[in-house]
Amino acid sequence: MKQKKIFRIPEVCFQAFIFIFFAFTVNPVFAQNKTSKVISLGNNGQRVGNANVTVIVPVKGGNRNVLTVNEQLSSGTKLIIPPNTTVMLESPGGRQTIRSTQGKAIEYEIEFTNQGENHKVNGKGAEIKNSVTSMLGYNYRTTNNGVTAASKGTEFTFTDLSESDKEKASIITTQGSILITDEIPVSVNGQAVNNNRKGSETTISVSRVQSAGDAVFYSSDEAVEYQSYQQAINAIINELKSNNYPEDRADDLMCLGDLYMENEQPGLAIKYYNEASDIYNNIYGYDDYSTIEARLSLAEALIETNNTDRGSKIVEDCINILNENLEFIQEDIEFLDEDDDEEIELICDELSEICEYLGWAYDILGDEKTSNEFYEMADEGCE
Repeated sequence: MKQKKIFRIPEVCFQAFIFIFFAFTVNPVFAQNKTSKVISLGNNGQRVGNANVTVIVPVKGGNRNVLTVNEQLSSGTKLIIPPNTTVMLESPGGRQTIRSTQGKAIEYEIEFTNQGENHKVNGKGAEIKNSVTSMLGYNYRTTNNGVTAASKGTEFTFTDLSESDKEKASIITTQGSILITDEIPVSVNGQAVNNNRKGSETTISVSRVQSAGDAVFYSSDEAVEYQSYQQAINAIINELKSNNYPEDRADDLMCLGDLYMENEQPGLAIKYYNEASDIYNNIYGYDDYSTIEARLSLAEALIETNNTDRGSKIVEDCINILNENLEFIQEDIEFLDEDDDEEIELICDELSEICEYLGWAYDILGDEKTSNEFYEMADEGCE
């Protein structure tokens, strides 16, 4: 699992990003209020003052099973929203209405970063309708990374259509226009280019504008085909010359690094991974999985070019972050009702992802035993 440029209306710029979740980023001036307020709750079509929503907070011992109108959600808060329940929020950039369209429990998370705020939904049929009241960018992720960007007065809806390991999303705009950037796989001579992380594919950014009245946009998994690694490398380098949008640039920098690694040129991959990790860190913070993935890619390239000390230190830093995240996610799983398979499955996706990163990190260090243990944990999930 993984998961990101800019659109002008007429002269205002906005940025965005992608994963099995939907996310959007608000300009820092709108993110000074570091909370998102619950302004309305619905159950079976009726307004209610509180709802049986699981609230998972980013501190130990604060999880609970009820969400209340007027409650303030701080950065890192996750909601497990059951079927037939609707949550409406007021955030610095606008309003969000979150609900399930498939009669399944869904996950929502609010996150504030140095660059603004991210709202994420996860789960088959998870829908978030956005009414933009401030200038901001909206992001989403599926297997392929992707991005949207929108201006004040825009309304659009993101729906997660993922099923098992088949990740897919749709976007429909009912007012205004957005720029959607979809991250799609790269193929060389008919073979998918792999990311350094186990089982992950390398992607590049492809953009399109969607306006009110246009057909529904669906994220794509159709690969961009190149005849050789050198052709792919030349194409990405050429694109980077005119690409100044940070996250889009970071995505393509990662792609370029991956291509050099696959072409057995780790020394040429280093500077691209390094620049990508700096961009992700600036946008999302040091503990975001995009930053961690870029840093681990950088570390692997460094170690393969005999820069072992520097590479090993980066890996150890990432392991410390991932272990802390693993501890929190395990506590969250313990809090959830073990009999509710839908809720457990939503949280277990992240547990598997953390374990995949840890397996990769220890593999880079040459600790095959520990690496295999974490990869096995990733495969088992919460079983």
